[in-house]
Amino acid sequence: MTYHFLVRGRNCQKYLKQCLMSILEQPAEVVVHLSLDDPQDDSLELAAFFHNKSKNLFININEKRLGLCGNMWFTMQLIKQSADPEDIVCIVDADDYLHPRAVKYVEKQYKYARTLVTHGSYLKLSKGRRTRVSKPYKSWESIRTAPWRASHLKTFKAKLIGSLNKEMFMHEGEWLDAASDLALMFPLCELAGWDRVRFVEKMIYNWRDNTPYKTKIKKQSKCERILRAKVPVSRYCE
Repeated sequence: MTYHFLVRGRNCQKYLKQCLMSILEQPAEVVVHLSLDDPQDDSLELAAFFHNKSKNLFININEKRLGLCGNMWFTMQLIKQSADPEDIVCIVDADDYLHPRAVKYVEKQYKYARTLVTHGSYLKLSKGRRTRVSKPYKSWESIRTAPWRASHLKTFKAKLIGSLNKEMFMHEGEWLDAASDLALMFPLCELAGWDRVRFVEKMIYNWRDNTPYKTKIKKQSKCERILRAKVPVSRYCE
């Protein structure tokens, strides 16, 4: 089983080295798909340095900015072309980084034969403070009406990509530029059903909450309302 890491970012030069190292040094077979969304700093030069050192790092550059959802959607299509259906896709923001054995904690959850999706626990790093964010959903909850909890580290079986469509990440013909985690995890969790979604309790993801390009709350809230109002997705059948 291969872990395909979808690493998304734009101007992430300051954080990219730690992010990529934390993935490439994981104790498993990993492939990194780094997608830079029209970067205006030296992120590409740094990424090229790592590309020259690792055969498992692939770089995609959007010459025109697509935004969070568009960038993620097109990178998932690239992963779909090369991944085995049973491989695992992991979503990481380029300004964040992983626990040294993150994949091992995720791997335990996929040993349950029916598992299709996992979400988990993370440390929120903000202005010198470290806050634990960790809570699973209840089996009777609807993900579109319950408080948001399907967060980092987000992983899913590669075969689910084919059940997603771009309209899930758009509104009125335009890519949503915020709440991309919700745009992805709402349909994934509905495809799986709570019986095939597992929660990783171990803190395996470090999330920086004070980077310069943090999404504005007003934009995030607007996109969240749009996504919660979308029609739920039918259960995935093998």
